[in-house]
Amino acid sequence: MADPALVRRIEDAQLSVWPGVRTAIDGSWIVRISGGHTNRANSLNILDPHDGDGTDERLDWVFRLYRRAGLDPVVRVTPLTPAPVLARTDALGFARFGETLMLVRDAPAVPVTEAATPAQAVEVLETATDEFLGAVARFSNQSDRERAGFWAILSAMADETVFVLARDREGMPASCLIAALHRDIATVFAVATDPAARRRGHARACLGAAFAWAAGAGATLFWIGVEVDNAPARALYEGCGFAEAYRYHYRRAPRPAEEGTG
Repeated sequence: MADPALVRRIEDAQLSVWPGVRTAIDGSWIVRISGGHTNRANSLNILDPHDGDGTDERLDWVFRLYRRAGLDPVVRVTPLTPAPVLARTDALGFARFGETLMLVRDAPAVPVTEAATPAQAVEVLETATDEFLGAVARFSNQSDRERAGFWAILSAMADETVFVLARDREGMPASCLIAALHRDIATVFAVATDPAARRRGHARACLGAAFAWAAGAGATLFWIGVEVDNAPARALYEGCGFAEAYRYHYRRAPRPAEEGTG
């Protein structure tokens, strides 16, 4: 069973380092809206498993906010989600998707070792350059709309953040990620590698540089989220010493035409 104190600690960090562009709050219920870019930044997150009073009315309020924004209501379900919310979304036929592992490891950081990319080819940038953003867009196949949403979220970030870029032997971007520090908890996200440069140590080199930066900045705990079916990423992170702390998934409201069917 997941440790509630650890879950809350990580949930606080993940909400901070990957913010919603717009936010509405009701007690421990946090509604995040970011134009549809990423489910984490466009979902209801609840931080207290005992904060389930008035679930029906509160969910109606949440649904109105998302409909008003032109988005399907989505609930992010963690070990902190109150039981009445789970029961209500089940009754309404919400579809479950996107099961994700939250992996953690303590400091010290994993150094960059035995990577095909030499350490000096890994850059830790304080700002997201056009080259970095372009690499993320190419490696992740972002559309123009997705790239705009990605930038909107980055622009809303308040925590200390760096942008890590690994280059191949010809000096071209090969892998990249973003590392952020919330108090003493660090994470990496937006990990992406050029499909033509995979399995050559570039992502591991980026991770090592990110962990070293975070440890130097005072991190005592690292966490990473990875979808359950992403076997290559899971193998990479587990090879860096990460272990599962808990899981979450999303539940999406049926569209009006789907309600009451099947």
